[in-house]
Amino acid sequence: MTDLKLLQVVPEQQRRGIGKMLVMWGIEEAKKLDLPVFLESSQAGHSLYLSCGFRDIDKQVVDCTKWGKPADLINYVMALGL
Repeated sequence: MTDLKLLQVVPEQQRRGIGKMLVMWGIEEAKKLDLPVFLESSQAGHSLYLSCGFRDIDKQVVDCTKWGKPADLINYVMALGL
């Protein structure tokens, strides 16, 4: 199994296609190795992954108020090409 822990683009470089380019490169590498491709996404990255061909498998809503975060923190579980 191959695992990428985090994909992040510094804020001043976002919205320039860098993240999509990195995701597409990762998809191509996984295809060469015949590996399934799935991920977990925050709300912020969700539209990027949809545009790269990922589809939602599950949506997790977590109440994080006891840690001082928003009550509705959403995490998406996604897979490629469903």
